[in-house]
Amino acid sequence: MENHTFTNRLIHESSPYLQQHAHNPVDWYPWGQEALRRAIRERRPILLSVGYSACHWCHVMERESFEDVETARLMNDHFVNIKVDREERPDIDRVYQTAAQIISGQGGWPLTVFLTPDQKPFYAGTYFPPRDRYGRPGFKRVLHELAKLWEDAPEQIEELANEITKAIQEEIRYNPREITGPAVAAGLPSTAAIRKLKRAYDPDNGGFGTAPKFPNINILNLFLQRSTTQPELLQIVTRTLSKMARGGIYDQLGGGFHRYSTDARWLVPHFEKMLYDNALLASLYLDVYQETKDQEFRGIAIETLDYILRDMTAPEGGFFSSEDADSEGEEGKFYVWRRDEILHLLGEESGDLVCRYYGVSQEGNFEGGTSILYRDIDIEELAKERGLNTEKAKHLLEDGRRKLMGVRQKRVRPGRDEKIITAWNGMMISALARAGRILGEERYTGAALKAAEFAMANLRLEDGSLRRIYKDGSGSIPGFLEDYAYLTAGLIDLYETTFDYRWLRESQRLTDLMIKLFWSDEKATFFDSPDDRHQLFLRPQNPVDESFPSGMSIAARNLLLLSTIRDERGDDDSIRKVEILLGRYKHDMEQNPWGFASLLSVADLYRNGVTQIVIVVGDEVQESQEARSRMAWLKSNELLRVVNDIYIPGLVLLGPPPKDLNDPELPEVWKGKTSVNGKSTVYICRGFSCSTPITDAQELRQYLKNARVRMATT
Repeated sequence: MENHTFTNRLIHESSPYLQQHAHNPVDWYPWGQEALRRAIRERRPILLSVGYSACHWCHVMERESFEDVETARLMNDHFVNIKVDREERPDIDRVYQTAAQIISGQGGWPLTVFLTPDQKPFYAGTYFPPRDRYGRPGFKRVLHELAKLWEDAPEQIEELANEITKAIQEEIRYNPREITGPAVAAGLPSTAAIRKLKRAYDPDNGGFGTAPKFPNINILNLFLQRSTTQPELLQIVTRTLSKMARGGIYDQLGGGFHRYSTDARWLVPHFEKMLYDNALLASLYLDVYQETKDQEFRGIAIETLDYILRDMTAPEGGFFSSEDADSEGEEGKFYVWRRDEILHLLGEESGDLVCRYYGVSQEGNFEGGTSILYRDIDIEELAKERGLNTEKAKHLLEDGRRKLMGVRQKRVRPGRDEKIITAWNGMMISALARAGRILGEERYTGAALKAAEFAMANLRLEDGSLRRIYKDGSGSIPGFLEDYAYLTAGLIDLYETTFDYRWLRESQRLTDLMIKLFWSDEKATFFDSPDDRHQLFLRPQNPVDESFPSGMSIAARNLLLLSTIRDERGDDDSIRKVEILLGRYKHDMEQNPWGFASLLSVADLYRNGVTQIVIVVGDEVQESQEARSRMAWLKSNELLRVVNDIYIPGLVLLGPPPKDLNDPELPEVWKGKTSVNGKSTVYICRGFSCSTPITDAQELRQYLKNARVRMATT
């Protein structure tokens, strides 16, 4: 048993991040009524600290300040101290990140905000060093001065907090300049927004902007979707993904992506690994593989998903949220190598070859003479340089990689945050289901199914609503908009892979519940939280993308896709909400395509139309509805293989109808669609018209190819 001098209330929390602070001398509270009532009762300001378990600078501030007894005494004497895991409470983080931007012009983590007793912010920053340095005030000095200011001039602070709160309300509620409803498509932003984004493209290194450089998955998805009509955008996407895959931001041994690159050429990452990055990037690499047939992109998708299944999957089937940047107190220590170490492990000849391929030098490219692995040279060029045939070079490199991976697995691993987040699990269900469909890999389909079953049993409550977090058998935080939107999207993808109607039915049920809980006719938008149960002074709503598409954009996309399956009344209602959102944020999409790339993607789908493909089985499957017969058909059907082989933005893929074709409750989309001459048959519909039935795989491929050409010329 480990003995601790201090223990605070966070010891009772399930969040690994909060538990990391449970033995600080700081008198920490979790966010809740106990802390908020104490602040009001004692007229004491609140010190709010927000972070997450994989955050490097969060750990640094803990070591320097929160573990320091003198600093803790200042905090305890003058403030009610509240610690929040941003992954548990994205609503709190969103509100006070906005405050930090308004107050200091900068947000990030750790987030440090000082509030009046009624939660209104009056001072904010991110990381504070213990003493003045890096151009930042020392944390103890900040504590002293703010405590004295609160004691001497509380009215002045209250006045300032009220002004900041008004600014937050204006910013976070995104009051639109105009709200338009039907027929909004003609005025939606398009070419100008793409031009703005293209200006930030880095043609040398791929990606957008300089350092630090993030994957910007939202923009890449928009560009890929738009590349069907603007082919030059595909080059931007492929160059970026290729550069990332060869850089240090990608784990060259174990697969999977780190959070971001601290430099412009993707070499030195911030080493934390997030579930959402890897889910969304795996999906993007799969899409680009579909479009280009480039085996490099296929391989990166596979390695990334295999990393998740190996290192980030709970035994019950859900997915853990992140891995830390640090191990043994040092950032990146688990991942970096020394040249002498590799030569000793692999021998001089093989070791030198591996070092050349992965850019490992004697002086190193990281701290203390260590090297981050990246792909410095193509295998063909390396083989020629060393006088080897390509196959021999590949064999030596793969053998070296396998041995290095074996040694690395024995190192002290970075910490892993094992809470299971509903939204992020929805993203990974999507990625795995799509990998199962596109690559024909049953192990990915099986993992997606297991995760979905886990979600239905543990993330869905008895009343059908969702929880945000599951950890150690419990989770009391109600789900947010993004949880409903992303899990719904995952179940839609799972249906399109398995054609098991229950996943489509559940996605429709969750969408109906999402509208009930989060949509406001009065405000003409989705809110992020269901009601006032989250104890914030305002109810936030956020259409802006962050590291992943906003929950609002995914909700709108789901509505657009599912509208093609619902009855006429549901159709109209879903489309009306999409039109309202696109009209409401039209100006924002024009002015800030960076933050609205995902909503721009929805606008494109609305404008160009969803592609609906219905596959009706032939006599070979009609006679049996057993699951094994259906799965055998899924694997062998040539028509389905053609569909899975082609990148189709806004695809709604529907399999055999769930009921008798004459059933009056059968959704309209299946009615009248029967097999032709006993053969499996495809119907392709866009808008309000469908193709003639197609039974031949080559004819189907040509039809879809021609459809792309038609779309590009309209």
